[in-house]
Parts: sequence; C-alpha cells; structure tokens
Amino acid sequence: MIPWTVKPLVRVRLAQNVESGLETISGLEVTRSAYTVAYCTGPDVTDACASAVLAAGGVAEAPTSVSIAVDEIGAHSLSIHYRTLYGYLPQTYRNWVGLWPGLASPYNAPAPMARAVPTDASEGRLKLDGLDLAADTTYTLIYFMDESQTTAAAVHTFRTTT
Repeated sequence: MIPWTVKPLVRVRLAQNVESGLETISGLEVTRSAYTVAYCTGPDVTDACASAVLAAGGVAEAPTSVSIAVDEIGAHSLSIHYRTLYGYLPQTYRNWVGLWPGLASPYNAPAPMARAVPTDASEGRLKLDGLDLAADTTYTLIYFMDESQTTAAAVHTFRTTT
C-alpha cells in the first residue's frame, strides 16, 4: 500500500513523454527492504494511479493500477465499476469519471456529456443517469485523478448494442 501521507524518498520526472519506457532512479541507497514505487499523473502522491512493490531481486507483489469498466448499459443510464489503489480516497482527492461519445482522448476532449464522482471507497460502482445513449455507438469513459483533464489514469471504450 502507498503510504498516502508520507513524502516519497525520491521523485523522478520522466525523461520522455512516451506510453512505455524505462526509467532509472538514482540517488537512492537501496537496502534489503521492500519499496513501493508509484506512477503519478500529477505532482502529488495522491495523483498515484499505479504502483508496484519492489525488493532486492525484483517485484515483490503484483503491480496494481486504477481501472474502470462498464457493468451495465441502459438506454438512459450507465453503471460503471471503478478500482483505485489500496487505501486511496477518490472523493477526497477530487477524482472523477467522464463519458464522451466516440473515441475520446483525455488530452484534447471537449466537455464530457456526463460526469460522476466516486465516494471515498477505493473500489465501487457509479451510475450515470439521464443519458441518451444511441444504439450501435462507441463511447469512452475516462477516470481522472484530480479536477484537471491532464490526469487520466484509466480509459475504457465500449460500444452499445443495436
């Protein structure tokens, strides 16, 4: 679990703006202890959207990350399942989920057609009501770590049935 109120030992800014890569953490004296490494979408520890526990010799536990999925699609509503990191407080840290028609990118999307704010449960369900979802149409859900549209942690694209 990420110690949410503890300052990180080291912060590393990614050298490249790419989807996948390798980063080296220097200036850290590593002991036999296990360490939690977190990927953050913003400047605060509370912007962490993925983590892994590392120990000498490799990964000590399976990595975890924020996820979002559709549970149920209705003509005028959508039920969503979300999962954040253990011990995380989504509402306190201003997380939100947006819904867009089509294949939306979190970095240049217009205002969402609907928004939902999770509770402070690190895993739960959200319901978007009052929608007008078209049949046989693609939509995109995006989970954000704070109020900014630059902190996307998970994207889920789905298609309604005919």
